[in-house]
Amino acid sequence: MLSLAGTLAAADNRIEVRSGDRIAGDLSPGEEDALVFSAARGAALSLSLTGEGGLVPVLHLIGPGGEFEIETRAAGAGSSRRSLKRLPLPESGTWILRVRAASATGRYALALRIDGPRSSSREIALDGDGDGQWVIERVPAGARARLRFRADGGEALRLLAVRDERGRPIEVEGLRASARSLQLEVPPADAVRDLAFWLEAPGASELYARCRLSSTAKAERDLSLVGDPAPPVRARARSHPNAGFESWLQLERVPILEPGKRSLQFSSFDRTGANDDGFSGASTSWLDYRLDPTSPSGFEVIVLDLAGAGVLNRMHWAFLSSGPPPFFDPFADRYDLRFYFDGDATPTFVVPLREFVAGTSQRWPFPLAADEFTAVGGPYNNTPLPFRTGLKITATGVPHFMDFQYELWADRSPSQSYTLADDPSELLPILEARGSDPKTPVESALERVAALEPEPGDARTFFLHEGPGTISRIDFALDAQQPLALEELWLEATFDGAAEPQAAAPIGAWVGSMAGYAEVQALFFRLDREGRGSIYWPMPFASSARLVLRHRGQAARGRAVLRVELDARAPESGFAHLRAVHTEQLSVPGRDVVIFERSGRGKVVGVQLVGYTNVPGLTRGWLEGDERIYIDGSRSPQLHGTGTEEFFGWGWYDAPVERRFSLPQHGSPYRSFDGVQDITAQYRVLFPDVLHFEREIRLGLECGPRNFVQTAGVRYVSTVFAYALDEPGLVLSDTFDPATRSEALAHQYVANGSQSEVELQSGYEGDERASQPLADRGLQLSSGFLEFEVALHPANRGALLRRRIDQAEREGETARVYVDGQYAGLWRTALNNQTWRWLDAEFALPADLTRGKSRVRLRLEPLLYPWSEFHYEAWSRLR
Repeated sequence: MLSLAGTLAAADNRIEVRSGDRIAGDLSPGEEDALVFSAARGAALSLSLTGEGGLVPVLHLIGPGGEFEIETRAAGAGSSRRSLKRLPLPESGTWILRVRAASATGRYALALRIDGPRSSSREIALDGDGDGQWVIERVPAGARARLRFRADGGEALRLLAVRDERGRPIEVEGLRASARSLQLEVPPADAVRDLAFWLEAPGASELYARCRLSSTAKAERDLSLVGDPAPPVRARARSHPNAGFESWLQLERVPILEPGKRSLQFSSFDRTGANDDGFSGASTSWLDYRLDPTSPSGFEVIVLDLAGAGVLNRMHWAFLSSGPPPFFDPFADRYDLRFYFDGDATPTFVVPLREFVAGTSQRWPFPLAADEFTAVGGPYNNTPLPFRTGLKITATGVPHFMDFQYELWADRSPSQSYTLADDPSELLPILEARGSDPKTPVESALERVAALEPEPGDARTFFLHEGPGTISRIDFALDAQQPLALEELWLEATFDGAAEPQAAAPIGAWVGSMAGYAEVQALFFRLDREGRGSIYWPMPFASSARLVLRHRGQAARGRAVLRVELDARAPESGFAHLRAVHTEQLSVPGRDVVIFERSGRGKVVGVQLVGYTNVPGLTRGWLEGDERIYIDGSRSPQLHGTGTEEFFGWGWYDAPVERRFSLPQHGSPYRSFDGVQDITAQYRVLFPDVLHFEREIRLGLECGPRNFVQTAGVRYVSTVFAYALDEPGLVLSDTFDPATRSEALAHQYVANGSQSEVELQSGYEGDERASQPLADRGLQLSSGFLEFEVALHPANRGALLRRRIDQAEREGETARVYVDGQYAGLWRTALNNQTWRWLDAEFALPADLTRGKSRVRLRLEPLLYPWSEFHYEAWSRLR
């Protein structure tokens, strides 16, 4: 039966399919599968069918008016592959293609394509400022094209000029005009032509024209302005037993916020605050090489130890074997990784690290994984690894540079933890079709096209829509001889009547290379050296959307052709607007460069950064700076990495392995160095490793080691993409210091066991704000358990408990947590720092244990001692 693509109804083996789908299924004699699709009259059906294992499948096509005869053609004598090319469909409606096994049992594979009628109709937004509007049509080679334009509004519709893609005037024939309509024919030519029609309708504030093109030639009509690649062959969005894989199959749901998910990271950053983020390997174990007592090998370093439910989304290394002298070590980073899920005493699987990141395994294929040469010194494996109650990873050798990014879930668990049986093959069509729109195709998308030649200071509206919908893609073509167009032409998006654009950035920043034309093939955008690009971030809105092209430069940058694809259906509830925040700033000695800071709730999904430096002798020393990301008011960074280039997915700069590269989730596609000034461009798509926040977020980059003065004056030009809303999801509902007697009594604090009062003066890990000395008085439990009460908002949907602790203990801290007598989970803090000892540890209280309550009693039963506590905060989740 069917195994790939579509929405399967088990009762009758029906599956809904669309053009571009590939379907595979197993059939026994007498069995059949029914492929259901919609098509308009005049559409053409093409397919390729292969039988395996002796199966010779039989096809029947049924249309709205009954069965329709089809005849396939064999690829050659004795071939099991048969094809059908461009069969005209005479009726509009629902069609069923039945695949039946006549005799033998076997497997079939079928690729399906449905080309639309050669005549089409579409709406095009016109700028009604009186200057006229270019409308672009692509005319096939050898075609005599008949076009009709009609404007709704304005005094009269006038055609001012017709030009080809080189700006040359084109003669038209048979022009007939009425007040608001034009009809004309274009004589045939030997090559495909993009023809621009300059239309004007004075007196209209907003105009819409409907155009219809009928070609007398057999060639297909192609409305592409920018050389759009073929759409990827992909499975339909549906559930998957691997929760991480499921998110890949539903990319159009990226704008939907996910309250209760927390983004965190463990990395090998230097715990002293210096720059030994992995050179010596001193910081790569949270216990500084504590040997796992359960290890059968006798040497097993714990490198990650998590409790709770969630998904590990990103695993990144930088091997010394690809580093420059004097760090080069060809024998380093050659050890096994052991993965223990859900508290199991034996590993679920063991794999050599080099095999895990090779990108050659069916379990971990490219581009989900890539070695140090493909990923420019930054080998990685981004296969999602869900876990239901916990995950521990150990190494049988000394690790060096590494980053693990994961998310913990408050209110539910993945349906199952990762196993080697999890098949990533359904993700590969999305990942391998790099540069194409990765989302599920929109069946009834509207298309609007504009061609502009903005002058400095111009702000031209090229798309305006009233009503709900989602902008699913934007294609553009710029003058390839004007690379500054990427920097000076800004794309601005305003949704639902906002006073200011929610997303505004140079058009090059939207596609990962603002500094110059380059080859970029990322998950949600693309660019080429000919000035053509596409933006695939979904942009939902409830009532209106406006797109503006603004010229912020000092000189003309040529023509810009833009095409917008709109899904006019109401978007799914729970969405947030897309935000694009662009900043330009110089680094300051002693301070992190903050590229994004926002209140409210949402998730960060993308970052592009261009660094400009003129510092002699330190061309790119600024890349040594770590990322430090603070979420929801924590004084500890929930994410603290090992370097700017590692944050963007590579590993070594100025090393033999370095080159320009572009991968779906990260890349460094552009660099320029003239001997003095260096320009390095990087991007990262944070999917599925998004940065969730429910109250606030601050994303900072250290400029070089310790923000040294030598790296001052580096110009950071960044754009951060996020889906965000202004209202916070978390509110502070209670706080107390257990060592203050009056506060302890007010919260009915009780310690049953051995406890002592302690004082500590230290700092937090992280940037210049956090590392300021803080003196505090707290309690330390050496045996027994403790209980206390905290206030919550009665309308809460769960809560977050935050505790200031002393993280100097090498064993970390672990306790069972109970809410009003019901078990809530294991609070595990598997971190250790002898230098910067303060840490804000967090634990999520599930909604089913707090909902409707204004006060709860907590019981903490430590499994490791001592247990430290200096300050508590309770945050209620309201959204």
